[in-house]
Amino acid sequence: MPAKLFFLLPEYKDPGNTTRFFLESDHLMTDADMREYLRCLRAIVLYMRCEDVDCYYDIQNYRSFQFPIDVLPEEYPNKKRYNLEFVERNLENWRDESEQVDGDRFSYQGQTITDDTLCEIARRLFNNRRELYIVVNHQALNTVMRDHDKLYVKCNGCEKRFPVVKADVNLLLAWLRCKGVIMRIYHPNTAKHGTSGLGGSSADDASSLLCSNKKAKKMMGKAVRIGKNLYYYDVNERLYIRFMSGQNNTFHPFHIQSPQDESINVPQQAKIALKTYLGPFRSRFE
Repeated sequence: MPAKLFFLLPEYKDPGNTTRFFLESDHLMTDADMREYLRCLRAIVLYMRCEDVDCYYDIQNYRSFQFPIDVLPEEYPNKKRYNLEFVERNLENWRDESEQVDGDRFSYQGQTITDDTLCEIARRLFNNRRELYIVVNHQALNTVMRDHDKLYVKCNGCEKRFPVVKADVNLLLAWLRCKGVIMRIYHPNTAKHGTSGLGGSSADDASSLLCSNKKAKKMMGKAVRIGKNLYYYDVNERLYIRFMSGQNNTFHPFHIQSPQDESINVPQQAKIALKTYLGPFRSRFE
C-alpha cells in the first residue's frame, strides 16, 4: 500500500501572524536549535526518497514557521541555510493539487477549521482514496500525544481518522514496516558472507559480515534504501554495512571493508542520508 506523508510544523504566533488553534507556537529557537530541527526534517525526507512514500508540506504552514527567521536576521545569521530550497526540491506542496472545494465543512476537536493540512487529508479520504495518509508531527500539534496516535476530523458531517506519527526516522520506519508500506525480511547469506567475521566463502568478492545476525537485523531496520538495496553505518566496526536485495523483499548483509569497495558500493546519497540522520562519523576510509 502506498503512503503519503503530510508534514506539520509549529507556527510563529504574534498579533500580525495568526495561526491554527491546534498548532504549537514556534518559540524563538537558537541558531543551533534551528539547524537541529531542520536536520531532523531533512533526514526523514532523505530516508523516504526511495520508499513507496510521497512527502507533502503546506507552503503557508512553512512560511509561518519561517517567519521569525525572516524578521529577526540578527538571531539567525545562517538564514541562507533555512530557505525553502530543500523543502521545495524534495517535498510537494499539496496546495498545488488541493482537493478541497467551495462549500466543504471541516471540524477538529469540535471547532471549525478551514483550508489547512488536516482539512486536505480529510477531504482526500472523503473522496474514498485507497491510500494511507499520515501526518508527521514535527513538534507541531499542541495536544499530548504518543509516538503515534490518531486524528479525527469531520468532513461534511463524516468523521475521518488518520494516523499521526512523531517526526523521528526510526519511529516512521518501524510504523511503516508495521503497516506493510515498507517490506524488509532479513535473510543472511551465511555460506558467502559468514557471521561475526567467521565462515563464509574464500572467494575474493565475498565480503564478510563482521557482526552477529542479531545486530545486523537490528541495523537493517534503521537502514536507508537507495535503489533496491539498504545501507547503514556500523559505528562499532566503523564501516558501512550493505543489505543486498533478493527475492520477495529479502535482504542479506555484509560489511564494506576496503576503500575501493566503499567508493563503488556505497552511493553518495546513502552517505548523505546516514550522516544527516546519525550525525558526524568517520569511517576507516575517510
